[in-house]
Amino acid sequence: MKKIIATLMLMSVCVFLNAQSAGSSYDGNKIYRFPPKKDCGPSVIQVKYLHKIIDPVLEEESEKEEILLVGENVSVYKNYGNYLFSLAADSIGRDRLTVKEGLALSRKFNQKDASYYIVKQMNEKQLICNSYVSMGSMWYTEALPSFGWEMLEGSETVCEHECKKAKASFRGRIWLVWFATDISYSDGPWKFNGLPGIVLKAESEDKEHSFVAQEITRDDVNVSYDDKSKTSIKTTREKLNKALRRHKTNPSQSMADVVSTSDGSPLKINRMFFNPEEKE
Repeated sequence: MKKIIATLMLMSVCVFLNAQSAGSSYDGNKIYRFPPKKDCGPSVIQVKYLHKIIDPVLEEESEKEEILLVGENVSVYKNYGNYLFSLAADSIGRDRLTVKEGLALSRKFNQKDASYYIVKQMNEKQLICNSYVSMGSMWYTEALPSFGWEMLEGSETVCEHECKKAKASFRGRIWLVWFATDISYSDGPWKFNGLPGIVLKAESEDKEHSFVAQEITRDDVNVSYDDKSKTSIKTTREKLNKALRRHKTNPSQSMADVVSTSDGSPLKINRMFFNPEEKE
């Protein structure tokens, strides 16, 4: 990870210098607009995960690289490409990064789900979730979920750490997780928490979701996220999940009043890939 950060800094400087020499007449040289950045202090450990999802309706599989940034009292879970994009933007300077640079970095790091993040505020026992829905993003807060873990027999080595096993039923899915007690932070990917160690592997009993740690580092980075509380729509967990389901499974209907074809006929869009972690 340290080599990645050093490489990002070098690449960012090159991108910045190249953009500066391109001239200022092109709109791409306007300053890239970022939402306010919420800095939550130093990260004590970072865990990169591979998140696999199966859509049983489309019979397709998707993979996402995601990262958990753990601080003493706050953690942030988000897309790994977005994390790399943020590091590169910070190394250039968010007040100097141009639109052209921003788009180039976004493509370079395959930035996806840029609006998605989950923030766990341990002291306040609160969780913040922000997600892109249709033509904008929405966010909500909820009490830090309680999973009611049941400890199981058996162990497994994940990322060179011996992990114990636990099980829980949570919002329509049964989850099996493996957590490392030698990493004492009670955290994990997505919303997982409440165990005496960090979750390094998790899978739903139906095998439709799995999170597996790929790399664990302790780099000198901060826990931070883009504060979208003023640009996203504030809602509830139930309403966001409902809106996302409607958008993904029936996109034609969700956009019927917004977009139409050139001849005025109803827009027809096929069902998108969709299988959320929460069924309830």
